[in-house]
Amino acid sequence: MKTRLFREPDEVWTGTSYVAISLPFFGLYVYGSIVRGFGSDINLLFGLLWVLYAVPELLPERHQRLAGSPRIAGFASVLLLVLYFLLQLSVFH
Repeated sequence: MKTRLFREPDEVWTGTSYVAISLPFFGLYVYGSIVRGFGSDINLLFGLLWVLYAVPELLPERHQRLAGSPRIAGFASVLLLVLYFLLQLSVFH
């Protein structure tokens, strides 16, 4: 696990593709804000999550220890999102 989290960053294409994946989520958030008057928070969260995944991949290769922190934050935020949505289910109310 340690070698996976603190490995050298992947190529710039990986980070760029993660940023590209985040753009539709931000677009949906802005669209919802303009059309409906409020944006869906889940779109904003997923957009931020993909950007968080992109940060370590866009770092220079010599910063492999620094790249581990955003990866850990990304995994933790995924776990928090899953926990949040599980608590929103009607089973727990």
